[in-house]
Amino acid sequence: ISGVLDWETAHFSDPVADIAWFAQRTSRGRSPLLCKLIELEPFLDEYERAGGWRPSPDTLTWWSVQSLVKTAVGCLQAVDVYKRGDRDELRYSNMAHSVYYSLGWLTKMLRDGEWGH
Repeated sequence: ISGVLDWETAHFSDPVADIAWFAQRTSRGRSPLLCKLIELEPFLDEYERAGGWRPSPDTLTWWSVQSLVKTAVGCLQAVDVYKRGDRDELRYSNMAHSVYYSLGWLTKMLRDGEWGH
């Protein structure tokens, strides 16, 4: 195997949405490293070198907020699936903790003036 494609959430969208998803705070906690691999600015520098453009900070922020909301909603749906008995896998009930983290990061971003000015 030389590679794996994950088409689970494939759709047409702004490419910045993918960058925001990769950079999502729930995937890195308090680490400054995106997915615990690389800092944002060096990543964006490389992205610009390879792709010929760099996303605007406002666009990246918008998609970052959207990805955290999407994570919170998806996790709430998973918990509901478990609660209804549609799936008995514990990972569905365990997703409740991700709602807390997503909402916590959104609150911190709002408090720190990163969005919602």
